[in-house]
Amino acid sequence: MSPPPDKKSLSERDICTKYITPAIVQGGWDVQTQVRENVHLTKGRAIVRGRLVTRGIAKLRRAEDRAAGLVESRRPRVGGVTKIGGEQMAAEIKLSELTPHDPVEIKFAFSGLREKHAQKIMRDIIRDGWPGQKRPKQSVYAIRLAGEVAVAYKRSFSPVTYIGEGNAFDRVYKHTNWLVPLLLSVPQLSLEVRIVEVARKNHLSLYQNVEADLLRWFSDDHGGVPWFNRQGEPSKHDCYDYHPEAVKELKKMISIGSGNTFRWAIQPTRNNDHYHHYTKGMASDA
Repeated sequence: MSPPPDKKSLSERDICTKYITPAIVQGGWDVQTQVRENVHLTKGRAIVRGRLVTRGIAKLRRAEDRAAGLVESRRPRVGGVTKIGGEQMAAEIKLSELTPHDPVEIKFAFSGLREKHAQKIMRDIIRDGWPGQKRPKQSVYAIRLAGEVAVAYKRSFSPVTYIGEGNAFDRVYKHTNWLVPLLLSVPQLSLEVRIVEVARKNHLSLYQNVEADLLRWFSDDHGGVPWFNRQGEPSKHDCYDYHPEAVKELKKMISIGSGNTFRWAIQPTRNNDHYHHYTKGMASDA
């Protein structure tokens, strides 16, 4: 008989299939009529203990004559742990591990050009105008519309069109394939790229978890991921707690900002090549 697999090597779906679902069935629950999977619940109230902030248990409403249960499967946390009340929790992400950079503005005032020619011009603008010191590899970034124009998302307006991770210069340079059609369609539209470098010793990929959380926060507020993001990163979000000041700094990337107002809101029609990107990430309010 072969030894049981190491649970740390299993995916979240493996854990559910091999361990959680059988235990639920053994407990007398009917998988077909009483069990739902991958249901998002809004987190509970914030609980502050010293310099650490966590979230309380989500509220779960049920009918008077029916039992209710909540099971969550999560991969082991990485990047260091700290103990609170006997529990082990991942080391929170602190403000000191985040380095915000000044926003990079991309202005493109051309019209009547072929997309191929416009793409070359825009790449020249990005290459010549992007400060060399603002090219950190371990970073998260948000591409935003500048000025009084926003995108009309399902629940609210936002200037954010994309949230990404890695070297923002290289990524934005490659993003011109969808940036150019957008800028040609909306005359005088300009862009702003907000960048935050994420650095933790012995955890070089922490920025990927931060990007996943930014996508989750945005989706919670606006009903879906940003227009040009294909999807969220459910396997990487909610792995860490954040110090309140770190949350405040990161949300500057994706928030509207105090005092800012929009006079116009845009969205693609079905004739737009990127329409399916816009609708694909929309969450259901059901």
